[in-house]
Amino acid sequence: MSSLLFISTRPLTQNVMIRILSMRSASATAVPPPAKIQLPKPKEPGHIQYQRFWSRDKRYKPQVPGDTPARLLFGRLGHAYEIYPLLFLGFVWFCGFLVISYTSLSKIEVWIDRS
Repeated sequence: MSSLLFISTRPLTQNVMIRILSMRSASATAVPPPAKIQLPKPKEPGHIQYQRFWSRDKRYKPQVPGDTPARLLFGRLGHAYEIYPLLFLGFVWFCGFLVISYTSLSKIEVWIDRS
């Protein structure tokens, strides 16, 4: 047998799987807290309070909009209502693909030649 089958000498428990998945999905470090001393916002209208863009800092891995496939696809659905028909068609196509694949793969014929 292949040595790849014996990666683990014991079965993985549920606690070990939860720990592995949580460590894998956690980011390297969280975004640091804001500075202790904040400059007061000017009273003039139209001022925007700027913050540091942490995704350009290699030490931190924050989640920003569009950094995961789910956020990229579904992040701005409230503003992009014209995407709904495309998502619906993609969902229908995927369901049809699964049904057709299942029905085609479940039809296995075994012929026994008794001659």
